[in-house]
Amino acid sequence: MKNIPLAIIIAVPLSTICLFVFDFILNGVYDSGVYSPFWGTFITTAWVQFLVYIAVGIPSTLLINFIVRLINPSTFLHYYIIKIVIFLFPTLLLSYLLGGTTYTFISVSIAVYVYLHVLFLLEKREHQK
Repeated sequence: MKNIPLAIIIAVPLSTICLFVFDFILNGVYDSGVYSPFWGTFITTAWVQFLVYIAVGIPSTLLINFIVRLINPSTFLHYYIIKIVIFLFPTLLLSYLLGGTTYTFISVSIAVYVYLHVLFLLEKREHQK
């Protein structure tokens, strides 16, 4: 539980950067005549992601941790695979609620799995101590 707030703080800028790179790769370079306020969009996206992480990420993480404790995986690899598979369900649900397009699914997947891996690395670091 104590890793969740730190994971959110680390994952928000990382997932926002990943989303911007994904959007740049998908849409390419904007025309030189079009003004795009990069930092305003970046901060707004990060703020919205932070709110979604708080509203959806914390409850789903607590539920998923409870389910993983019930399953009781034998190795760390099983633990990792189970978490990746179970985190797919909130990803599918949230992408469906936000529009259900492929672009929405990939955007939500980037945010969810960046958060998952940050949380996973923090948990692994805690277990090594």
